[in-house]
Amino acid sequence: MGTLSEELKSKFQLEDDENDVLDKLYELLHSYKLEVSDLHDHWIAFLMTKKMDLVTKPSLRLASIMQRDVLAKKAIAATTTTNNNNNNSITEIESIEDPSGFEDMMSMYNVKTPSSMSKSKKRPRSPDIPKKSLNTSFNALLPELYSPKSATPPRIFKDRTNSGECVLSFGNVTSAHWSDTSLKCSFDLFDASSVLTNSIKYMFEKKHDQAEYLNDQIDKVSSQLKQKYELEEFHHIGRSSQATVTIAGRICGECESRLNAQSIILEGSHDTSSGMTCPIDVSELKDYSLFPGQIVAFDAINPNGKMFMAKKIYDNVPLQQAPLVPEKLPKGSSLNILIAAGPFLTTDSIMFEPLTDLLNVCQKEKPHMCILIGPFLDEEHTGIQTLKDESYETMFTRVCQGIKEIAEQLRCTMVLVPSARDVHNTPIYPQPPFEYGESEFMHFVTDPSLLSINGVVFGITSTDVIFHISNSECFASTNPMNRFKRIIRHLFSQQSFYPLYPSHNDVSISFSLAESFELPTKPHVLIIPSQFRYFVVDVDDCCCINPGNLTKREAGGTFALMNIHRSNNDQKSSLISDTAVKIVRV
Repeated sequence: MGTLSEELKSKFQLEDDENDVLDKLYELLHSYKLEVSDLHDHWIAFLMTKKMDLVTKPSLRLASIMQRDVLAKKAIAATTTTNNNNNNSITEIESIEDPSGFEDMMSMYNVKTPSSMSKSKKRPRSPDIPKKSLNTSFNALLPELYSPKSATPPRIFKDRTNSGECVLSFGNVTSAHWSDTSLKCSFDLFDASSVLTNSIKYMFEKKHDQAEYLNDQIDKVSSQLKQKYELEEFHHIGRSSQATVTIAGRICGECESRLNAQSIILEGSHDTSSGMTCPIDVSELKDYSLFPGQIVAFDAINPNGKMFMAKKIYDNVPLQQAPLVPEKLPKGSSLNILIAAGPFLTTDSIMFEPLTDLLNVCQKEKPHMCILIGPFLDEEHTGIQTLKDESYETMFTRVCQGIKEIAEQLRCTMVLVPSARDVHNTPIYPQPPFEYGESEFMHFVTDPSLLSINGVVFGITSTDVIFHISNSECFASTNPMNRFKRIIRHLFSQQSFYPLYPSHNDVSISFSLAESFELPTKPHVLIIPSQFRYFVVDVDDCCCINPGNLTKREAGGTFALMNIHRSNNDQKSSLISDTAVKIVRV
């Protein structure tokens, strides 16, 4: 958004962390073709009609109410007036190509759509976009085939005008090789021994077993810290010391609320500290980032036996990156991947039109692989909660069948990752894959997963660990750092997809399966969806991607297109310079 973003922030007095509100205002600008000043005038008028203070800042709720009560009604009235007075005046708007091909396909079945009802003849097509051939392959692209009979099309999503817009780029996207039909996509699990199956038993561990695992993690990471920084033997946390000593353990908080500088507690291991705890004073540290569950070491003193005063912190254990496999992705070849994270439904409909449009993009771009991350049937969706036409399993099976048909037609590998919000799957962490038969081009993996795609290691999770750690973290810094980089470094240092303990309320961890969410190697690519704004960042030679959500409430969201074009055959070279990523509006 650039300058437009700054103009919106200035005009509406928005803070830097109000990105959701900024996205909503940006959506209104494009949906109703307004200037920032016009939108602000509508906002002031809206506040006056509601008898609210004119300095009130917009929120998501108020912006949605303004859209419903003011903008949408004005748009409908303007369209009606224009149609009555000058039918030819809308020709230019009607000539815009429907990227999903939805209008043409619906007309084949004599189903009226909002656009078709406003036209007396077939709309002209944009000359620079070739018309799609209507053969049997289009059947899988009908949203009706995925959706319950009672579903109605999502109105706001259907009326969007910014589909296909690139909102963020990483690397040299203009010279990227977005098509390489010569490369065959290969898909393997990085470590098949730690993969979950649908028949696993979970939540069966005893408290003693959970405590033993947590203690083993302290011993493992603290010994790595000791080796890296050449530390002396760790001091017992329960003993006082006038001299500076080195202590190690797990960060804890006094309560379940956000960690703060006055509530930091360190829990030692059974071997070095008999599992005892002691408060830590970090007031003398200028740079630190701490969260519950993190394993760290300190140089500290404890003159009175009641509290350690930290002098220095050790918290970064380097995680080695797996070597590349040049035979699977040789010099000069390109690997193209489409990445999308749910929800795949807008909040006002249970028709899978967003998914349909995404598959149309897949048909156009022809990537080697599509990585689709849940939720697919979101338990928070009102329409899913009240579904009566069929079972969740039947609905999901139909969705999978449509995806499978597209995969086979395009010979594109589809990888589906579950979410704890998928109403038909077990909401535990780590989460087993969906129950649906795999095929040559259809694969179901766990949350989280480590995959080897043409020798490139991908880490994938649907759990919003960035948001969870961000809400629990206590940090201070003399050198401002990107928050997402800082948190992702924690994952690498703690060697875990989910190092937060106790976990967020939305995450039910089964520690008997803990091996499946450990991070034994640093991936070349980390796909980590979050409710935070989409991003692509380089974290120590790992390309970390938050593609955003495919839908944002009633509107369309974003997905990612990734290209890796190998410039050499070096197994240990960085892929960052070979990587280009586009975040695109659906």
